[in-house]
Amino acid sequence: MYGLTPVDRGEKNLFRYLDRMEQSLWGNLVDEFTRFRTDIIEDETEFTLQAELPGFAKKDIQLDVEEGYLTIRASHQMDQEQKDQNFIRRERRYGSLSRSFSLDGIHADQITASYQNGILKVKLPKTAAESKMPAKKIEIQ
Repeated sequence: MYGLTPVDRGEKNLFRYLDRMEQSLWGNLVDEFTRFRTDIIEDETEFTLQAELPGFAKKDIQLDVEEGYLTIRASHQMDQEQKDQNFIRRERRYGSLSRSFSLDGIHADQITASYQNGILKVKLPKTAAESKMPAKKIEIQ
């Protein structure tokens, strides 16, 4: 009876096996370091998206509406002066973060955004009718 154990043919791939083992040990750390935390609040007329982006300047954040999705991108650039310094310990990360949100039921042309104290607030007015949304950039105030 012990010889009749079903075999998952995908397990013969060493890389897949190691990926599964790593994920079982550490969870999905890639998502932890490449995403930012977001709250979405709903009322009768709109959704308010609040994204935590501490340490970013307003000029480092970009919002785009394209093909029915709102994409928020934020990136840190390493200064050349800092690169030449002799760090004893360095914990701040440099790179980019990105998340996309569906805009079903949203007036894409009326989206507004503001950024203050590390929190990006995006106002997403609701609509009753579905419509094709044009691509556009949203200015952060």
